[in-house]
Amino acid sequence: MRTADFRKEGFWLDYGHRKPFEDRRALLAGTLLGEVQGVHGNRLLLTPVGLSPGVLYSGALQVKPDQFLIVASRQAAPRIPEALANAAAGDSLYQVLCLQEPHLGYREIDQQVGKALDRLFAMAAEVIVNVTGGTTVMQYAVERLAARARRLGAAVRRGALIDRRSPAEQRANPYVLGDIVWLDEAN
Repeated sequence: MRTADFRKEGFWLDYGHRKPFEDRRALLAGTLLGEVQGVHGNRLLLTPVGLSPGVLYSGALQVKPDQFLIVASRQAAPRIPEALANAAAGDSLYQVLCLQEPHLGYREIDQQVGKALDRLFAMAAEVIVNVTGGTTVMQYAVERLAARARRLGAAVRRGALIDRRSPAEQRANPYVLGDIVWLDEAN
């Protein structure tokens, strides 16, 4: 077991256990190192949402998260409250990362991340990542955010929300429960 002594900061990191992640979570949560508190541990759904909000509806019902982090465009964002309400998750906490250029904005995601998102990831006991929905840029953003959450010590599990209906049917009636296919094993 390797142990690093960071006496200047006043804490020990034990690389043989999850202590580094607990300390990192405490730092991001704003707690003092001498008063490290337990992580509350909620389930966060990270998902892209395009012009058809059915993926968010299915994600809310399939995953039953405590909180949502949604990657969307300005055009898609107004339908988010409606999708959550239809999934009986209208009172849930959610945050929207709004991409200005949902088709070409590959570099936009780096401008969106910061301490608030890091705190959100660090406080999550589990981050469920939906890799489907929205544009390719939105899916790329979700994968980048999932990697960041993993680096911050969150348990990350990826899945694909599937709606077998045609795009026209999905737009006409988005609130039909889709399936979930897990891409990673449960933690």
